[in-house]
Amino acid sequence: MTSPAFHWAETALATWTTIALRMPVLMASAGTQTESDKRETERMVTEKITSLQHGMADAGLAWIQLATAAATGEIRTVNGAVRAWSDVMHAFTDHGSKTVRANAKRLSAPHRGGKKR
Repeated sequence: MTSPAFHWAETALATWTTIALRMPVLMASAGTQTESDKRETERMVTEKITSLQHGMADAGLAWIQLATAAATGEIRTVNGAVRAWSDVMHAFTDHGSKTVRANAKRLSAPHRGGKKR
């Protein structure tokens, strides 16, 4: 697992890249959108909903693990408690972080074969 600071910095950079690359599509929605722009907008919204659902499910499992560890005495120090809470937060944000990094990579890639994305 990477350090939380690196994970958050990498996710923040990918988020801003994705926003910058999607902004023209969103601005076009005020006027006439092409079919490609409509598909991209639908994909964007669907990815956000799916990412939230995955994050909630993963965080729920991590929370159960934390509660079980606390109840059985496996968490004995403040450091252990902080690490357990960090695991819950990481579980919640991990899927979204992977999605936003993949989006930044996909949207910043050069167009291939003259096909508009």
